[in-house]
Amino acid sequence: MESIFAMVIAAITFTLGVPGLTQTLETNRLSSQTNTLVGALRLARSEAVKRGASVSVCRVAEHSNACATDAGGWESGWLVVTSEGTTLFEAPPLEGPRTLTGSSGLATSVAFNALGEPSAAGQFMLCEQRDRGGARAIDLSVIGRIRVTQHAANADACSAG
Repeated sequence: MESIFAMVIAAITFTLGVPGLTQTLETNRLSSQTNTLVGALRLARSEAVKRGASVSVCRVAEHSNACATDAGGWESGWLVVTSEGTTLFEAPPLEGPRTLTGSSGLATSVAFNALGEPSAAGQFMLCEQRDRGGARAIDLSVIGRIRVTQHAANADACSAG
């Protein structure tokens, strides 16, 4: 009787604990992917200043290892590329049901000049496409400052970036 009671308690605990653990893991993945993009932007900016030449962060074209030329989502990953064409960093595709979009000036790439200023200011929006999903806004200012804010993933926050 005691072992049955222990199994019932274990089953209830497991049933209640798994959804919370799953949500925690998804939140951690979203944070990790946000940090990867922020790290790439910071790397591009610092390398541009260090080299005294333009360094870009560009979205990867689907099924390719090169920068995309058309606007679209950044889910396939991104590259940090020097003006000479040397790849400094390559981010893997996003894991899970996520979208990453850039505002109009950041639809395909952003280049940092020798002063660390971006070619465009705007916002990247990384969204999880699940019921209780979260979203992160990565704001890039005209002077190259990067700020991350947390949002609930909804149609308003995740539509245009």
